[in-house]
Amino acid sequence: MKEQIDNNRMLFLSMGNHSSHQIPFDFEHLYEQIKYHLFFLINRTILHVPTAQLLPENQLTKYPLAYDLAHTILGFLETHLDFKITTAEFGYLVLYVEMELEDQDNIVNHKFEIAIVGQVGSSVIKFIRRQLVEMFQDDITVAVFDNEWQLNQDNGRYLLIFSDQPIVYHDETTPVVRISAAFRTNELRGKLQVSLVEKAISNATCQFDLWKFNHDTDYLTAVETMIDARISDGHVDSRFKSRWLEREQRGISVFEKGIAIPHVVNEKDTPEILLQVGVYDQPIKYLDRTVQMIFLIGTPNNLDQELGQVLTQIYDLVFLASNNVNIYDRLIDYNVDANLLQIAEGI
Repeated sequence: MKEQIDNNRMLFLSMGNHSSHQIPFDFEHLYEQIKYHLFFLINRTILHVPTAQLLPENQLTKYPLAYDLAHTILGFLETHLDFKITTAEFGYLVLYVEMELEDQDNIVNHKFEIAIVGQVGSSVIKFIRRQLVEMFQDDITVAVFDNEWQLNQDNGRYLLIFSDQPIVYHDETTPVVRISAAFRTNELRGKLQVSLVEKAISNATCQFDLWKFNHDTDYLTAVETMIDARISDGHVDSRFKSRWLEREQRGISVFEKGIAIPHVVNEKDTPEILLQVGVYDQPIKYLDRTVQMIFLIGTPNNLDQELGQVLTQIYDLVFLASNNVNIYDRLIDYNVDANLLQIAEGI
């Protein structure tokens, strides 16, 4: 058994060196977590021993990044071991990868700066900080200002500004929200997730664009149109479209609630995540599924910790859109002349 586990280790670690997909975690660490499970997974597959379905596939799509990466691992194993792995086994892989992604996310030292403006009591300030720490499990810095003038004299860059009255801030990419939002967890979480992606856009670590399509345009044509535009302007490499088509042939990228998430590696040497959103004026059919919103994601080959964090934030935004009807509707009615923060207004 020890000999086979060592052999499996060599195979598993070679995936990181030969896969065209950049996978944002430590393969050594993941293998230590998964080595016995992988050993028995291979044995069960060879001997055709069934295993219980842990979660239905529609539940697994709640973890889109882990779902995508687990597909890459599964395809690699099937190719090199020359057998077909069952859907039930795939479900376990998704959960192992999700746990690894969460572990890696906790290792990265995030630090978010939040501002509070107005005559706000110390107990409210403590409550807001506690709410943010519980949400993100990260280091939160809170700056307090008496009024709008003091805030605008400061040179800080804030993820979010709480205020007890309407104010104007010089950075339009920073949302200003009511103090009361801190007491409504879902509202606060939604605004923060949108703000994180907007900051990535303004910092040029996320290349964002939104397209609108008539329902007469089929799904494949819509994605091809978005990709062709990015090839033309140099944001993705010339083979990006062919890799996407190969991926579509391996497995459909349409999930629940009319959302498609085609995800492709971008071999262009640019330190950014591509996020192309396509929205239809009404739902269409693709194969046996409904599509109304497309999130085309391009990931660079060299995915460092910062870009890995941005990628996670983008997937969080996709998940938020799929579960919040207000944000979903605002994406459909999106004003291309305004910034992304418009989708969080009023939630």
